[in-house]
Amino acid sequence: MKGFKEKLLTGTLAFTMVLTSAAVQFNTTEVKADTAGSDYKLVWSDEFNGTALNTDNWTYDLGNGGSNAGWGNNEKEYYTNRTDNVYVSDGTLKITALEQKFNRYNYTSGRIKTAGKQTFKYGRMEARIKLPSLKGVWPAFWMLGVDQKGWPWCGEIDILEAWNTDNFAQGAFHWNTGGESNAYSPNYIARQLNARYTAYNWYDKTQWHIYAVEWNDKKINYFVDDTLYFSVDVTSADKKDEASKYYYFLLNVAVGGNLPGTTPTYNTLPATMEVDYVRAYQKTSDQGGNTATWTEQGEVPIHTVTFKDENKVMSTFTCYDGETLEIPSVYAGENGFEGWYTSDNQKAINTMRVRGSIELTAKWSVPHKVEQDITDNNRDNNRDNNRDNNITTMPSVKKAVIKSAVKKKGKAVIKIKKIAKVSGYQLNVAQNVKFKKVKTINTKKTTVIVKKIKSNKKYYVRVRAYKVVNGTKVYGKWSKVRKVK
Repeated sequence: MKGFKEKLLTGTLAFTMVLTSAAVQFNTTEVKADTAGSDYKLVWSDEFNGTALNTDNWTYDLGNGGSNAGWGNNEKEYYTNRTDNVYVSDGTLKITALEQKFNRYNYTSGRIKTAGKQTFKYGRMEARIKLPSLKGVWPAFWMLGVDQKGWPWCGEIDILEAWNTDNFAQGAFHWNTGGESNAYSPNYIARQLNARYTAYNWYDKTQWHIYAVEWNDKKINYFVDDTLYFSVDVTSADKKDEASKYYYFLLNVAVGGNLPGTTPTYNTLPATMEVDYVRAYQKTSDQGGNTATWTEQGEVPIHTVTFKDENKVMSTFTCYDGETLEIPSVYAGENGFEGWYTSDNQKAINTMRVRGSIELTAKWSVPHKVEQDITDNNRDNNRDNNRDNNITTMPSVKKAVIKSAVKKKGKAVIKIKKIAKVSGYQLNVAQNVKFKKVKTINTKKTTVIVKKIKSNKKYYVRVRAYKVVNGTKVYGKWSKVRKVK
C-alpha cells in the first residue's frame, strides 16, 4: 500500500513593523503553517467531468445481493451497469432508480464502489450531492472496510443516508462486538451509532450540500456543509479494529428496504441522486494512508488566500478547494495585534477550510506601519520552513487583461495583452462565472488555444500573470472575466 506523503503548505511570515504610538520597533513572526502536518491536503478526487464513469476509480455492484438477498437490507431493486442507471454528464454523476422489469425484479438502480482501486485510512472524506425526495427511495454515500470476513467485521461508515421525503441526513458507524466468524451467522453481534442532521429548518436535501466525515484513530466526526452534527468515539476496544482499517467508497440508490419501510408509489419513479464530486483529504499527523492514484488535479478549483497588512500583501497561499490552512499568529509581546479579519469583519480563528479565494487583513489596536513585506509562498513550490531571516520585498505583478476570447471549430482562442517582465500566465476556463469546475492552464504565450470546446455550451475565462522569485510564483490579480463568444 502506498503511504500518504503530504504536500506541505509551509513557510513563515517574517516582517518588521513599527508601533508609532510607542515608538518601539520589533520583529514579529508567525507560526509556521502546517509544520506538524495539521492541515488537510487533497490526495484524491473524482470530479465527474468526463462523459462516462471512470473505471480506474469505480466498479459496479450488480444484482440484488446474491445469496444475501436484498443486500441484507430487504432492498427491492436490481443493480445494473447500464447507463440508464449510472451515467456521467454535464460535470456530475447520476445514479437513477427506475421502475422497470429486469431479471424478475420490478426496479433497477445503480451501486458503484472504489473497492480494489482507491482505499483510504483516516482523513476527511466528502462529496457534494443533491438527493431525490420520494417515498420508498434510499440514497447513500458510505464506506466499507477491507476485511476478508465481510460485514460487520469490516466496519461501515455511513457518511450520508436519507430516505423517503423526510429532510434529514443520517450518519452512522457499524462494527462487530463479538460472535461467530461467519458474517451471516445468527450468532454475530453488530452494533451501530447514528444521528440525524436536522439542525436547520432551511435544510433541503434536494439542493446541493456537502456531506463529510473527518476520521482518525480517536473519533469519526460527521458534517453537513462543514457543520459538525455527530461524533463517534472509536477508542474503545470493540470499535478500534473496525475503525482502523482501510476503507473504500460506495454510492447507491436503493429502492425499498428496511429504512424506507416501503416501496415507491406506482409510476412515481425515476429518482436520481446527483454527485458533483467525491474527494479524500488527509494530513500527516493522523498517520493514515491510501492506495489512491489521483489523476484529476487539474479539475479541482484552486483558491488563493492572501494575508495583508493595510494595503501591503504579506504572503499568499494557494490551495485546492476544501483544504485547510492554519492561520498565522503574530507574536511580539504587547504589540496590539488582534488577529486576521475577512472583508466582512469576521475573525479567522485557528484553522480555516478554504472554499474560495479570500483576503485576510491584520487588525491592530494601536497605530503602526509596515516596514517590509515578504515573498509569496505557494502550494506548488514547497519551501524551506526556516525562512525567518530571509526577508525580501514582494515584486508587484500587473493585473492581466484579456484582449479577446473566441470560439473556433471546437476550440477557444484566448488572446492576452502582453505584460513586460513576467514569467508567464495562468488561465482558468469554466462553464460558469464562479469558476466552480475549472480547467487551469499555465503558459508563457499570449495566445492560448483551448481544445474540446462544445459549441452549445457557455464558457468563461480569466487570467493572471506571475513572476518566479527564488523558485516561488508570485501572482498578480485576476483579470476581468470574459465570456468566450
